[in-house]
Amino acid sequence: MTVAVFAFGPWGWPVANPFELYAFLFVNQFALLIGYVGAVRGRLPSPFRLPIVVHQLVWLSVSITLVILIPATIHQTGGDINVARALTDPGRAYGATRAAAAVAATTRAVYIPIILSPLVWPLLPLTVVFWSRFSVLLRSFAVVGILGGAFIFLLIGTNKGLVDIMILMPWLLVIRSKDPSRLLEAKRVFLFFLSLVLALAVFLPYFAINIAGRGNGKSSTENMNLGGGTFIRPTPFQVLGLDGPVAQVYGLGYTALAAYVGQGYYGLSLAMQEPFVWTYGVGHSRILTWIAEKALGEQYAIEDTTYPARVGRDFGWDSKIKWSTLYAWIAGDVTLLGVPVVVFLFGRLLGLTWLDALGRNPVAPVLFCLTCITVYYTSANSQVFQSPDTVFVFYFYLLWWIQSRSSRSRQYR
Repeated sequence: MTVAVFAFGPWGWPVANPFELYAFLFVNQFALLIGYVGAVRGRLPSPFRLPIVVHQLVWLSVSITLVILIPATIHQTGGDINVARALTDPGRAYGATRAAAAVAATTRAVYIPIILSPLVWPLLPLTVVFWSRFSVLLRSFAVVGILGGAFIFLLIGTNKGLVDIMILMPWLLVIRSKDPSRLLEAKRVFLFFLSLVLALAVFLPYFAINIAGRGNGKSSTENMNLGGGTFIRPTPFQVLGLDGPVAQVYGLGYTALAAYVGQGYYGLSLAMQEPFVWTYGVGHSRILTWIAEKALGEQYAIEDTTYPARVGRDFGWDSKIKWSTLYAWIAGDVTLLGVPVVVFLFGRLLGLTWLDALGRNPVAPVLFCLTCITVYYTSANSQVFQSPDTVFVFYFYLLWWIQSRSSRSRQYR
């Protein structure tokens, strides 16, 4: 869908290498499909054994979440907390809180949430999947913790935290269902897609106000700066010839969303014109690149040799405010020809964790959600691997999931 929006949406991206770009995208989409199908076809969930009961893990997650909730809110907003502004002008809230956070004093305490992230991140997936097993008290605290985390994203005017909940919730509800096949009944499928349409109808105006209020050039609704003084403008938004304030708001949201989900493919087309420079296996992640440079010495300048960084330098497509897809970040580690292999492995991981989540392995829903987010944000960047907390959580649960399913005996909890 994002490729279709890029190719046929309101923005006329001046791609210089369309055949190579779309062939590359097709190969990677096919690799993802083959990886997933090969993982789930004819398989059952794997046996597992864990040294912890799921409600104990959720209690631990809830406790830590609530303890660090206020400090995390102050840190993320820079102390500039304004609920009314966040609700009425999220774009201004984003600019104000980012500016406040940039000048706020930092201490080593900021590393505590990163260290604790493997215990905090499971709260949403485990609460939804194992909801029926928990006491009313645990459910109540879990809901408060989840809403508190989402409220932080609302305060800083960022869509991502709220969108992540929206895109993960349907899959978690399927995993939670005692009979997932019933969800494919015609009536339920119709209601599901109707809910998606209603959610989009509510989300688009909010998204339009948010992006338009930022004015940072990432997804301008009036024009897109391609670098080097080159700009493109979107085609007018028209639905059944309607015009007016409502149509303009939805047109603004549609144009912004099209730029948001599609611009990465233009960055990828630029990256495909760059020569390969190896990034030592850490180029897919900003935080791992930073750690590697600290360990090896900044003379290696790994961050400057990633595909997105070189595209910013050579074409003016700034990697800090614009996107070049997940593929461009991976390519620095494995070459463009090696990207489909990694995507195949992601498809396989998506399928295996899905099966094991259905089999009630508590580790699997967490890793499935992280993999799912990685796939959803393919058109943008290597989303999970950019933030220190999520990259730590991903590798932590990847190793734990591999270890948990190595046992030959099944132990449901």
